[in-house]
Amino acid sequence: MGGPGAEPAAEFRPAKPHESIKMKAAAGRGIAYETGRRCRQSGVSVKFLLVVVAWCLLFVFCSPLAVLAILLWPLLWLLSLPFRLLSIVFEALFALFRAALLLPARLLGYRDGPSARTR
Repeated sequence: MGGPGAEPAAEFRPAKPHESIKMKAAAGRGIAYETGRRCRQSGVSVKFLLVVVAWCLLFVFCSPLAVLAILLWPLLWLLSLPFRLLSIVFEALFALFRAALLLPARLLGYRDGPSARTR
């Protein structure tokens, strides 16, 4: 396995490179984040697991409050829906404003993004 005549170990390359978890630097911020929101093997969201663990701890320390949280969670979700819709509307509105403001520059040949630097 590692004798004097053995070949050097090959560099590891994932079978499906587009599906592997990669670390990328956030554009211009100098911080790193992990691409992909779910665990690759199980498909379970890490956020969901943290919520379940937090609820279990709450249940151990104060079970009536944990039961109340379980009962009120759907109501709070329903109350937050209009605000989510409002945020979607404002996000679309700002995207429209940005597209309208940058239209003259795009007509003159400027392209926003990494493809402009590789031309």
